[in-house]
Amino acid sequence: MSSTDETYTAIKAMLKELDDPFTRFLTPEEYATMQSSNTSALTGVGLEVTFNGEGECAVVTPISGGPAEDAGLLPGDVIMSIDGTSVAGSSLYQVRTFVMRFC
Repeated sequence: MSSTDETYTAIKAMLKELDDPFTRFLTPEEYATMQSSNTSALTGVGLEVTFNGEGECAVVTPISGGPAEDAGLLPGDVIMSIDGTSVAGSSLYQVRTFVMRFC
């Protein structure tokens, strides 16, 4: 590869072939951002999410007494958009990053 961006693109393409919803590539910057936070941004709104069997971002559990529970989110609810922006095809890291803007 002749550049870092080309290398990252190739790695992401190879990992996509695995078709594994739990495998993600993070750039050093993305990893540092993730590590710099002691608590998840999703925890900040009182919400734990994962990918369900259909590859959708779904609620595992709202944290008792948190904003997500107050908003009526329930385990199994599918998150289709955040503040009007679709999360289809997003990684959990991308969803977390988007949520951080609203915490």
